[in-house]
Amino acid sequence: MDFTNALRITKGKILITVYVTPSAKTTCFPTGFNKWRTCFEMTVKGKAQQNQANKEVLREMSRFFDIPLRYVMITAGKASREKTVSLQGISQQQVMQHLQEHLHDS
Repeated sequence: MDFTNALRITKGKILITVYVTPSAKTTCFPTGFNKWRTCFEMTVKGKAQQNQANKEVLREMSRFFDIPLRYVMITAGKASREKTVSLQGISQQQVMQHLQEHLHDS
């Protein structure tokens, strides 16, 4: 699966496009890759109120990529389901490897 279009590098940061489903039964990243939207999909338990879902997005992506929470930021789409998340402290190769390991069956 080719999902390189959902990843960009700018100023030493890796930008990932993510489509978030709030108020889900579980928090999970990635739940899949949407080739039409060219983005990764994820679910979060938090509601889309008072920044709950956004905080959960950051925590889950920090956990998934095994990087400190301070290196994960939402750079676009804070009030939208489609978000751009910035990662630091990890290489593009490491990001690709993590994603390929979890999406190989999709």
